[in-house]
Amino acid sequence: MLYNTTDNTAPIFPLPSRDQIWFEVHEIGFSLGIKENLSYHMSRHSFGTLMLSAGIPIESISKMMGHTNISSTQIYSKVTDDKISEDMDKLMERRKAINN
Repeated sequence: MLYNTTDNTAPIFPLPSRDQIWFEVHEIGFSLGIKENLSYHMSRHSFGTLMLSAGIPIESISKMMGHTNISSTQIYSKVTDDKISEDMDKLMERRKAINN
């Protein structure tokens, strides 16, 4: 975290409260026409899954999410069928390259 140079205890970018995050997530969902009541944890699950699907290593995702244990990150980050298919395609391409 970055701290103010005149006050080493005051962060430059203070972290929002859980209520502020809930409000923002709710407002975003409302603006997108999502009828389901979105939650803070739903946004964390979405973040973890989207990052994993984008090929970000789970170790990096774990740090981004503030986890000290990767098993916590695995709860939030689910491998999608599309990601599995993409990874299988990569594996087959590598296998073809080795055999040629």
